[in-house]
Amino acid sequence: MEIHQQLRHQLKEAAERNKADGILLSAGLDSSILAILARPRIAFTVALKDSKAPDASFAETVSNLVSIELKTNRFTQEEAMKALPEVIRILKTFDLALPNDLSIYFGFKLAKENDVDSVMTGDGSDELFAGYSYMVSLSPGDLERYIRQLSKNWHFSADHLGKAMRVEVKQPFLDPDFVRFALDMSQRLKVKEGIGKYILRKSFENLMPPEVVWREKEPIE
Repeated sequence: MEIHQQLRHQLKEAAERNKADGILLSAGLDSSILAILARPRIAFTVALKDSKAPDASFAETVSNLVSIELKTNRFTQEEAMKALPEVIRILKTFDLALPNDLSIYFGFKLAKENDVDSVMTGDGSDELFAGYSYMVSLSPGDLERYIRQLSKNWHFSADHLGKAMRVEVKQPFLDPDFVRFALDMSQRLKVKEGIGKYILRKSFENLMPPEVVWREKEPIE
């Protein structure tokens, strides 16, 4: 079995082991892949009202592609500021990533409002497949060492927010078997031509529109 088939098979199996009723769909590469593989019954997308956030339009494209219901919430700045103390209380941090965490908070809140108690996220993909711009510039050896070290210490705010909000969080990319598979993969497959997550993109390029497959990494905020 060639590497693209292996990756699709391994991730499909991980998605099967981590099924959820809903998915947080930013319609970036990671959540779009999971939507295609897992086909949850409903997807949730959030965005700041009156912002130029592209997630909503991409999420509509992906949800139509896989025929799943899409629920969208455009929250206001006032709602964001009102929610901020609660997010800080849950996470016990004033980290600069709080705008990301607010988006996840509103995503889980939207799930609860729709009576969905289990939600899938794309956590772990960027870390395993060099999805961040600073990782692309590392040598293959340095990248492998960095990812292996990262895999021993990572934590994701979705876990803490989900627990506090009584949402069961499912993370197929963090499935132990899939993590082992990804860690053993050559770093030269993950970064090519200056593009991170190259192997993921190539493995699913025939299943998604090119604007989704080759969409650049954008911060959640």
